[in-house]
Amino acid sequence: MVSANTIATAIALPLTGGLSDIFGRRWFLISGNMFSLLGAIVSLAGQNTPTLIAGSAITGLGGGAQQMA
Repeated sequence: MVSANTIATAIALPLTGGLSDIFGRRWFLISGNMFSLLGAIVSLAGQNTPTLIAGSAITGLGGGAQQMA
């Protein structure tokens, strides 16, 4: 789960950083918060290991979008 989070953050950080320079940081920060919330909900509702890993990856995407601000 930690690896999924780290890989997703490493993917999202440069992508959202570059796009936020073009389109503005506000919407990327808001969407990062929403992805983190969604990932937490998926992880909490998960009944098996693949669901927990998917939730961790979604949380990593949100975390990467939040770090660029």
